[in-house]
Amino acid sequence: MKIKCMICGLLKDESDEHIIPKALGNEKLRTNKLCIDCNSKLGQFVDSPFVNRFDVALIRHSKKIQGQKGKVPFPLSKGTDNDGNTILLDKNFKPRYQPNIKPTKDGFNILGNSKDEILAMGLKRLQRTTSSEKEIESFIQRVEAQEVKNTLPSIKFESPVDLNSSYIEFIKIAYEYIYDIIGDEYFNDSIAHRLRTELQKSINERPINLNGLINDISESSSSTLKFIPGDHHFLLIVTNSYNKLFVSIFLFNGIYSHNILVSNNASKYQLKDKINNLVFVPIKKVELWSF
Repeated sequence: MKIKCMICGLLKDESDEHIIPKALGNEKLRTNKLCIDCNSKLGQFVDSPFVNRFDVALIRHSKKIQGQKGKVPFPLSKGTDNDGNTILLDKNFKPRYQPNIKPTKDGFNILGNSKDEILAMGLKRLQRTTSSEKEIESFIQRVEAQEVKNTLPSIKFESPVDLNSSYIEFIKIAYEYIYDIIGDEYFNDSIAHRLRTELQKSINERPINLNGLINDISESSSSTLKFIPGDHHFLLIVTNSYNKLFVSIFLFNGIYSHNILVSNNASKYQLKDKINNLVFVPIKKVELWSF
């Protein structure tokens, strides 16, 4: 079916778009008012940086929420020790060093998880450099004489949080949600134009300017939602005394929340039955079966 794409404005084939990303557990809230190309670009440049951000991925892991490829993220799979060496963790949080050979002034140092692993890495290196039999034997003797350390290292996880990835994701959710409700009439709204422009700039990896479009929701408002049973995202359309129209977005029961300005002329649209109507979006998780 041909539709007017809410992003590029062209008449193109429709595609199925999750307004709140599927990787955040949303299966309910969707729109078909995006073309395939814009849908793909929003997924790559807007959704992906947010849903894969370290803190968001931690929540997804704890709640067993799958991504587009059907996998639950494991953001704690890689860290570093106090010396900057890489440590890998399996899904049972068992650590192991990422094997590594570092050249030194007199030869090389090997980091490994066992004598066998270090021997294999070192012999491969020595054979590649056509070392003598005496050098190879000396290396084997030094490894065999080494004492194995069984102490667990301190592990650090560092992942800077880019707030812009949060803000532009909320812009995308608000824009798609209100557009799906109002329809093509919303395309020419001045604020719709601004929201769309910032989304396009994000797609093209250009600096965004969200001044006047986004503001935080009071902590008390977000905290109230945490007491609602179950795991949900929430959306709320509200107006203020200046006839401005907003979409309030609460992700993960309000852990992340923002107000997004979507129009300076709320009365232009017939939304009386939508105003102050809290929409629940249940979070779908992986079902675990035991036999």
